Amino acid sequence: MLKKIPLIIFPVLSSVLLILAYPNFNLGWLAWLALAPLSYFLLKVKKPGHAALGGLSAGFVFYFGILYWIYPTMRAGGVPPAVSALGLVLLSFLLSAEFLLVSVYGFYLKKTGLKLWPYLFAAGWFLLEYGKVYLSMKAVWFPWFMLGYTQWGYLPVIQICSVTGVYGLSAAVCFTGALAGSLFAIDEAGWRRAL
Repeated sequence: MLKKIPLIIFPVLSSVLLILAYPNFNLGWLAWLALAPLSYFLLKVKKPGHAALGGLSAGFVFYFGILYWIYPTMRAGGVPPAVSALGLVLLSFLLSAEFLLVSVYGFYLKKTGLKLWPYLFAAGWFLLEYGKVYLSMKAVWFPWFMLGYTQWGYLPVIQICSVTGVYGLSAAVCFTGALAGSLFAIDEAGWRRAL
């Protein structure tokens, strides 16, 4: 059934689920499976360029949807509409580099096999978020929108942050999505190889 859907839909679906998981929509429970479509996509594409394009698409849609407020903020400051729109588009495109990097990393992880893939992908996400915050302290970057922030409304869940920080919670959320995506990526014949 999933084979009939164009693969490029899956990274965009991950973006939409992530947008819904953050404040405004407050559907944080969606974050636990939000990366499953992107994971499925990464496990199914055949070329690293396709993985990069999927990551770029996912990142652009995510940041465009989550940073929508940049446009009205710039407009309120008297910036012309075209420049305000261009600012939002360029910022979304720049920040999508995060998704591009983690997608190319996820693509090359396929060589490790499906047993390790979700663990290593979650570890990569952990490092990405840690690096994003580190970069924002040393240079200019946007340290917002950590995956663990989606769980702000679930007090019992966020207690893990007292031990692991938000990075550990982000890795756990990423792991569940990566695991679900890898389960969908296994075809019938592949179940025996994967187990």
